[in-house]
Amino acid sequence: AMQAQRSAIMDFINKSPAKTEEQISPRVARIAETLASVLGNVKVVYGAEKSMYDPKTNTVYLPSNATVYDLIHEASHAGLSHIIANPSHPITRQLNKVFEQVKSDIDGAYGARNLQEFVAEVWSNDDFRTQLKEKRSEVPTLSLWDKIIRTIRRFLRMPDQIGRAHV
Repeated sequence: AMQAQRSAIMDFINKSPAKTEEQISPRVARIAETLASVLGNVKVVYGAEKSMYDPKTNTVYLPSNATVYDLIHEASHAGLSHIIANPSHPITRQLNKVFEQVKSDIDGAYGARNLQEFVAEVWSNDDFRTQLKEKRSEVPTLSLWDKIIRTIRRFLRMPDQIGRAHV
């Protein structure tokens, strides 16, 4: 089933009508592979009115003109929303700390709306990610991006590898 999910995501990326070289990059492919590994049995409905994720039915809805950004953004919700919905989960608490640190600096950005959108934007929005890479955390050697990657890697039971996260 996991391989089928990876295939479905990679098929979407390769057939995306908004395909550009930047969108179909090794970075995007790595993100899609990572998301596919944690998505489980998420359903994908193409031809929807708008892009969205429904946690009640575990379904990602994508319009026929969906972009790779749409896919990665909604897949991020699918992969992490059930965890973020639990405020006492250690991952939620760690990500919320970073979110609270930057919320006022990113006021007006879609990722400033709430923790769910913050986490989805981290994975899908290059400009947003660049802002996080430029902001220092309370640990001077770590950017906020580094802290997010460290948190997600720990969740996926991967080594920290700070400084090498080129997602």
